[in-house]
Amino acid sequence: MFDFPATLNAANGPRRAPPLGCATLLVLALQAAPAAAANYGLRVWAGSHFDGGDFNAPVVRQVSNSFANAIGVTSAQAWGQVEAGGLHVWSTAQTALSTGQGSLSMESSVIASFNDAFTPVVPQAWAGLPGVLTVALDVSGSLVATGGRTSGAADGYGWNAFSTWDAALTLYSGPSSAKIERGRTAASDRSQGSVAEGDGPGRFIVSMPVILGDPVGFILQGELRAFAGAAMGLQEPIALTSAASANLGNTIAWGGIVSLVDGNGQAVPVLSALSFDGIVDYRLPYVAAVPEAPPAALLAAGLVTLALLRRRSARNRTA
Repeated sequence: MFDFPATLNAANGPRRAPPLGCATLLVLALQAAPAAAANYGLRVWAGSHFDGGDFNAPVVRQVSNSFANAIGVTSAQAWGQVEAGGLHVWSTAQTALSTGQGSLSMESSVIASFNDAFTPVVPQAWAGLPGVLTVALDVSGSLVATGGRTSGAADGYGWNAFSTWDAALTLYSGPSSAKIERGRTAASDRSQGSVAEGDGPGRFIVSMPVILGDPVGFILQGELRAFAGAAMGLQEPIALTSAASANLGNTIAWGGIVSLVDGNGQAVPVLSALSFDGIVDYRLPYVAAVPEAPPAALLAAGLVTLALLRRRSARNRTA
């Protein structure tokens, strides 16, 4: 998980996405004193197009890319939104070939992160005693990978489409840290059809030893990839498509405090768990905003672009 992608762009060749950073090093740097200000990280790629960085406030970024030549068209879109406790991330890629000999591919990816810290306030009788904190990571969304020949009788063809998501939540407090990672992959090609493996969306739990009443920091991470490629080895008319999407717009999220217990396993009341700026109470799970229009609009724009590029390449072949 979190092996950052080598992004293929049909027009510009391969490029490697720069890493977001190593969570382990970040934990070591922050363990002594959890960060006083939240950090919002978001990086989006569509082929060679990139946008993003690290921010000190909620952020939204999106990119798209498309390419056409004599044999077909390909396009990709990526979108992300990082809020306090929630990562909304979405990526898609499509490729369509219609004639000729050769291959096309495109990939999109999103890497998002959020880190913050809070102090679980407990009754004075428990303050300073050892205990165990348990919190949740919530993941919801979908993966799609499809492809196939829709017309033509040629045999020398193939496609490859895949989409992936990886999610992680790291806790740290004093010398303690704990991490949970989950991921899933969907893939499609001519030999195996469509398959999926890994974890489905859901609620995942992580626990860590703490000193009751001490500050706790956390890092929320998410990564998506979508790749679509198609190839033909014969100079024959054929309609061949490949498409993939990874949609976690609803969402990779902080799931709230599940429990806090002392060394004897007795439940400890958490009176509050406010972020250092006093805005967010992390006792509670993240609640997503209502609309999710940008990914839908971006996908619609990408499909329209794909259709227009296919039409243009068809005119060029008949000219």
